Parts: sequence; C-alpha cells; structure tokens
Amino acid sequence: MNQQVNEQPAPSVEQPLQWTCQPARRQSGKAAGAAAAVVVCAVGAGWFTGEAFYGFFFFLILAVSVAPFYLPVQFTLDQRGVEKRYLGVAQRRPWSYFHSYYPDRNGVLLSPFARKAFLETYRGIYVRFEGNRESVLDYIKRSMVSV
Repeated sequence: MNQQVNEQPAPSVEQPLQWTCQPARRQSGKAAGAAAAVVVCAVGAGWFTGEAFYGFFFFLILAVSVAPFYLPVQFTLDQRGVEKRYLGVAQRRPWSYFHSYYPDRNGVLLSPFARKAFLETYRGIYVRFEGNRESVLDYIKRSMVSV
C-alpha cells in the first residue's frame, strides 16, 4: 500500500521516538528453527565437500545473513530524520530524503522515491515495529514533507 507524503511541514517541536527491535526475542520458535537450519546447512556443506573449512565458511555466511533477526537494532525518529543503528553503525537520513512509505505487518519501508521502484529496498530504510506500530506510523505521517 503506497502512502504518499502529505503537504504539511514537519512539526516544530516533537519528542524523539526511540526503541530497540530484536525479533528473535519475540519469536523464539522461529529463532530456534533458523539456528537449526544454519547449523544443519553448515554441517551438510562440510560433509558434502569433505572439508571442515567449507562447513565453517558456509556457517559464517549464513550467520551473517540472519544476524539482524538475532541482534538488536536501535531506531530513532526525531525532528532531523530517521536513524537506524546496528552493530554500532548508524544509518541516518533526513526527512527530506524520503518521498513515500510502505507499511506492512512487521515495519515500514521509508523510500526515497515518489513511486515504487526496484532500488527502494536498497536506498530506503526499513523501520521495524516493536509493539509500537501506530505511534511509528503517526510520527512518520507528521514528519515527512514533500520536497
């Protein structure tokens, strides 16, 4: 569902909205299943190739790919924009960078494009909800301005 940006200016004074999201904490069954799948695939790769190195290498690749599910990600929405902090690295964009947003069940994609585009997944920021869906969407609606 595409939500176009409203034409109102950003609020002048608003409290920042901050939270930490760690999906594995809420979904322990999925976390256990994903961990088991990583281990089984890594052991299978090591057994299939006959080299422990390949099993370990495969384990590292899979572990890195599922890490955002297990490790905490911090989000901050404030007057200046959106910040996503993961493993100590901050990704910050001002509200003027975003032109549309697309909420789904787990979060909202803030897109730099006015219409759906292939690259928005890579250039936008996906903000996960943590029991705060309505407050996050309200903050985004009030903060985004068209450029």
